[in-house]
Amino acid sequence: MTRREMFELMGKSAVTGALANSSAAGIMAEAQGTEERSAVPPSRLPGTEPLTREGDLAAQMVAGIRSYLADRTAASIDQRGTIWNRDYSSRAAYEASIAPQRERFRHIIGLVDPRIPFISP
Repeated sequence: MTRREMFELMGKSAVTGALANSSAAGIMAEAQGTEERSAVPPSRLPGTEPLTREGDLAAQMVAGIRSYLADRTAASIDQRGTIWNRDYSSRAAYEASIAPQRERFRHIIGLVDPRIPFISP
């Protein structure tokens, strides 16, 4: 078994310890021999195709992101009714019904620490 194969099996930390016990010249000679024996790398990775799109790829990406976000925003209007279960029977009932969403919003914007009371100077 070559040192390169050992490296792949044992991982870097085990090989690093082994490198301290072997000569650097022997390791370099073996590495060069392995490189000479290796086959020519393929022109592209298996399972991939060349990029053939034309035009400004960055602008196409931004347009795609904008379209996705616009669709998600429009869909959120329909989904809002399932999340926000508002109770309009009284003001106290309404405040209690939206309290979980207000708490979630506070967490999202980072308002999780308790407020410090204001004392005038």
